[in-house]
Amino acid sequence: MTESWLLDLSDVLKAGSTNPSLSSLVSDWNGRPLVVYGAGPAGKCVCDILLRLDAKPECILDGRADRLPSRYAGIPILSLKQCDFTNTWKRDAVVLVCVVQGIQTHTAIAENLVHEGFRTIIPWIQKAFSSDAMRTSGHVEPRLEDFQESIMSCAELLEDTLSRETYLSLMTACVLRRFDELGFIDPEEQYFPSNIDMNKGYQSFMDCGAFRGDTLDRLVEKVGVPNTYIAFEPDSRNFPDLVRRVEELNIDRSLLFPCGVSRTTKPYRFTIDQIHDGAGSSLDPTGEDLVQCVAIDECLKGIDPTFIKIDIEGNEIEALIGARKTIERCLPDLAVAIYHYADHYFEIINLLHRWNLGYRFNMRTYDFFGNETILYATCRSSPETV
Repeated sequence: MTESWLLDLSDVLKAGSTNPSLSSLVSDWNGRPLVVYGAGPAGKCVCDILLRLDAKPECILDGRADRLPSRYAGIPILSLKQCDFTNTWKRDAVVLVCVVQGIQTHTAIAENLVHEGFRTIIPWIQKAFSSDAMRTSGHVEPRLEDFQESIMSCAELLEDTLSRETYLSLMTACVLRRFDELGFIDPEEQYFPSNIDMNKGYQSFMDCGAFRGDTLDRLVEKVGVPNTYIAFEPDSRNFPDLVRRVEELNIDRSLLFPCGVSRTTKPYRFTIDQIHDGAGSSLDPTGEDLVQCVAIDECLKGIDPTFIKIDIEGNEIEALIGARKTIERCLPDLAVAIYHYADHYFEIINLLHRWNLGYRFNMRTYDFFGNETILYATCRSSPETV
């Protein structure tokens, strides 16, 4: 890929300026009742956006409603069986289908909704309105084209052709709000890419967002049992399974923390995931639970990680800031999830670059709609003066 790809990226950002704003799209529905289908992270994100626009959904539909809290942000969570609205109301309603699945799943959901009497069904796939799903801006309706300088700065830092192709595809999808044609590569390569050289290797492996040891199992399969394993998992339902798995592997040295990771060491509000078997539990200012979080710099003394994986449902920037001294000291290989917010695709790379540590950056996507996009940062040169 030649430097012309940067011109293509610039053209995409210009094209985004013609997108209708989200508030105008909502107003086009002329006060019709809004329904969100899907009570997972995508559906909650959409509800948050609509609430900021004073367009509160009437309800959230989900097939697993009987296993979920009864409400989210004051919005009832119902199954289709519990949905007792009139046929006239259903015909008038606008249903936004918000599930992180492929097009076949979206089609099946739409067919079921039509069978139940709904007529206007919009596949609002995760980040399809990505300009409105950004964490760094305090605006109600941020637009990606407003971040052109940051987006282009990130583009110039990418190391290989596949990274550039991935980034261009992601930005095109985000700006034009079309995610259904994004490609992805073999999920088995996630954290263990075959065509990116890890400088430090996996022998001292830090796992932030360890879940029940799924990444650890893949590490053992791909590379072998590490000498040192450091794990952080704040969901108390997952942590015992993680402990048992580590004991089974008989790792020489392991440090297991029933904590989250963030910028500072203190308790944070937390939402326990009821949808994806605990995989999506996350820090959440509106969460009903509390978990202890730690700054990695404050709890890791005398341990030098060679590889740090961070996938913590959107709190990755805070975790990196809390680990800055450790990263500066050890210069580990990094694998950071950058797909939870649209601005993370470029802001996380730019943050690490500003630290002047000599890191090189590669990007890969392993799932539908740009999900499971991982930034790999490897340091092959001496850091400059910080």
